[in-house]
Amino acid sequence: MYNKYLSGKQESKADDSQPSVGDFYAHSPTTSYSSSHSKQKQLTSSLVHNLIVKCSLPVSMVENPFFKEFIADLDPNFTMPCRRTVTQTLIPQLLEAKQKVLQELLHSASDVALTVDIWTDRRVHSFLGVTVHTYDPQTAEATSKLLKFTAIRSSHTGQNIADALESIIEEFKLQGKVHYIVTDNASNMKKALTFVFPSDSEKSDGSEVGVEDSNDSLDDDSLWSDVADDQVLVAVDRLGERVPCFAHSLQLTVRDGLAKMGVARQAIAKCCKLASLVHQSSHFCTAFQDAFGQRSIPVVNDTHWNSTFTHLKSIVCLDSTKLSEVVRKTNQMNLVFSNRETQILQELVQVLEPFAEATDLGQGEKQVTISCVVPVLVSLNRILGDLLESVQFLSPMVRELHFSLYERFQGIFRQLNIPIPRGFVASERSKNLNFDSNVFLLAAALDPHHNFQWLEDHPGSEEEKADIKNKIIGMLRQNLLIIPMTTISLNIFLFLPLLFVTLTLFLLLIIITFIFYYCIY
Repeated sequence: MYNKYLSGKQESKADDSQPSVGDFYAHSPTTSYSSSHSKQKQLTSSLVHNLIVKCSLPVSMVENPFFKEFIADLDPNFTMPCRRTVTQTLIPQLLEAKQKVLQELLHSASDVALTVDIWTDRRVHSFLGVTVHTYDPQTAEATSKLLKFTAIRSSHTGQNIADALESIIEEFKLQGKVHYIVTDNASNMKKALTFVFPSDSEKSDGSEVGVEDSNDSLDDDSLWSDVADDQVLVAVDRLGERVPCFAHSLQLTVRDGLAKMGVARQAIAKCCKLASLVHQSSHFCTAFQDAFGQRSIPVVNDTHWNSTFTHLKSIVCLDSTKLSEVVRKTNQMNLVFSNRETQILQELVQVLEPFAEATDLGQGEKQVTISCVVPVLVSLNRILGDLLESVQFLSPMVRELHFSLYERFQGIFRQLNIPIPRGFVASERSKNLNFDSNVFLLAAALDPHHNFQWLEDHPGSEEEKADIKNKIIGMLRQNLLIIPMTTISLNIFLFLPLLFVTLTLFLLLIIITFIFYYCIY
């Protein structure tokens, strides 16, 4: 080792640098950290928490020889835990620690809201996900946590979903704290919430939703058949309200409009064929990338309507001359867009863009989204009214979007006294999604990002807007009556000590004045 040190010293004379003691000892034999060593614990925790959990890497990674070699290069003293230790000890310990933090947060919270969704993966395994939303008293910020992620092995009936929800509420001791649960508009989910939160406004037979609504939310049409009313069990918690998912409801509205696009069908069919060729034909993909670089055309996903908007917009934004050259070069002449089809696609993107923006607003993860429902609906109502007078090819589609928007969200439009669109006729089976709760109006008014600015898009007169504003303020005062009372009490308690000190000083001043006057005279 000394000879290596001398040879390194001789080689370093050329660049006038001297090896450090740390460089000399870097090649010396090392010993592994003990299991109780702080560095061993830190790296083990980071391995499980950051790589396996947050990066979703497989547990089998810890047995990969190349990964072990990589870790040895980073820190040769670190001992890699085996797969069995990770799965049976480390991950359960991490889960237990996270659950303990979550339980402490929920114990200190006075009010919570839940988001519930159920879905089926590619292997036909069903899962129920429940997210809890509340305010963290330590940071005074809104927070959302995954409350439960569990497999559903029974049929997706409303009673089974209700039983699962009630067991979760009992497990985390949330009885009396859950006042709102957000779900999609599937009949089984709506029926489940009538068991958990029974009320006269919700029909227990699921008849308020048509078959066309449930098909978008369920993987199997037979799943929306439900239990009979005489099988309903007594619910544990009866103090809440179901809130429809705004993004899902907006998707149903857009779907109604897309069914009426008529003249745009041929142009859309060409767009779908282009996307298929880009992803399936190597010859076409090479010609496309030679013309447009690494850009691509996204494929439509039936479960997310905004993928249709992204798909169409990506084609509209392409250089039409280059696209025509690519199509001709690959002998796909039937995919050449005419000037009329190009104008139709541009108009279609113009019509769908406000709905895509509204969907993104309603799917925010880091901010409260319920406050944007009323501003978005009022804005969309105005935009659709303006588009109906300006569109050239898609008048039936815009009219259907306007009608569907009013019918599905009529609860909010009625509260705001927004008039029925001209020519509107209610469908034989109502599409009303029960947006009748006052919480949407109160949330918009309480959010400083919106407040009452959305009233500028209201079609009514200034007097009508003032009446709506006063109406909402009245609801706020009624629901938040404890706030002014608390403020008054607080002011009284702050005023009494000040009054006592003032009177004491005044009396002392009188006594000093009297003594001073007596001494002089």
